[in-house]
Amino acid sequence: MTYRRRRGLGRTSPGAPAGSQATPTRDASADRESMKTLKAIGNLQVPRRWISLSVLVLALFGVGYLTAAEWLFPAATRGEEAPVVRVPDLVGLTAEQAEQLANRLHLEYVVRAGLAHPSAEEGSVLAQSPFPGQFTRPGAPVSVTLSRGPETHILPDVTGLAIRPGTITLERLGFRVRTEQVRDVAPGGRIVGMRPQPGEQLAVPAEVTILVSSGPPAMLVPDLLGRHVNDAADILRRAGLGLGRLISDPNALEAPGRITGQYPPSGYRLGRGKLVEVRVAGTRAEIERERETES
Repeated sequence: MTYRRRRGLGRTSPGAPAGSQATPTRDASADRESMKTLKAIGNLQVPRRWISLSVLVLALFGVGYLTAAEWLFPAATRGEEAPVVRVPDLVGLTAEQAEQLANRLHLEYVVRAGLAHPSAEEGSVLAQSPFPGQFTRPGAPVSVTLSRGPETHILPDVTGLAIRPGTITLERLGFRVRTEQVRDVAPGGRIVGMRPQPGEQLAVPAEVTILVSSGPPAMLVPDLLGRHVNDAADILRRAGLGLGRLISDPNALEAPGRITGQYPPSGYRLGRGKLVEVRVAGTRAEIERERETES
C-alpha cells in the first residue's frame, strides 16, 4: 500500500469519476484552524513588570483598607458596636445648663466669643456646632456661641440740628427714631427736644423721639392803611409782630405820616415777631417830624 493510500488521500467518493481526488472534509479543516489559534495564544507572553506592578497595587490597597478600618472604625473591625452620642440641642439654655448637659453625654464643652443680641439674655446659647441631632463620638467637642446681651450706646444730643442730619446720627447708632411736631420759635424743621434725655445709656434698638419745630405760630397781619405811623407800631405789637422799614412816599395825596401801603398785606400770616414793612406819605423829614409830634 502506497503512502497516499495509507493517509486516505487516494480514496474517491462514491460516484466520483475515476482518477479524481477526494477533497478534505470540513471537520479536518476546522481542526487545523483551531490548532493555529492555540499556537498563537501560546506564543503570547505577558511582561513580568506588569505582573509585578499589579501585585504591588493590590498589596498597597489591602494594607490601606485594613489601616483605615482599624483607625476609623476600631470597634466595627473587632465585631463590636461603635459608641456614638447624639448631639443635644443647647440653643436657648444658659451657659451652665449647656455645660452640664454636654458633660453628662461625655462631650467636650467649648465656648466661642460672645455675640451681641437685641433680645437674647446675656450668657444664653445663641448657636452651636455640630447641629442638634447629629451623631459624634464621646469626647468630641461641641462649640457654642454665647449672647453678650443687647448692645448699648449713649444717646447723643442732636438738638439744634435739622431733622435729616439728626435722624441719620441716631439711626447709625442703632436707635429707632420717631418724629413729633411741636410749636416753637425756632425755625421750622429744627430739633428742639428729645425723649429720653441726651446722655442716657440705652440698649439698641431703643426708640428715641425727637421734637421738631413746626416754626413760630402764624400771626395775622392787621390792616394798617390810613393809620398814623406811630399807631401802626402799637397795632403790630399787639398782633405779635413788629414795625419794619419805613419807606417815604413824597407823592402821596394823604397827609404826611399816614400809611399808604404795607408788606405783607393785611390778612397774610407771619411767624411771631416777624416785621411788617410800611410806606408812609411825605418826605423823610416830614415823617420824622410827624413821629416826634405824635410821640
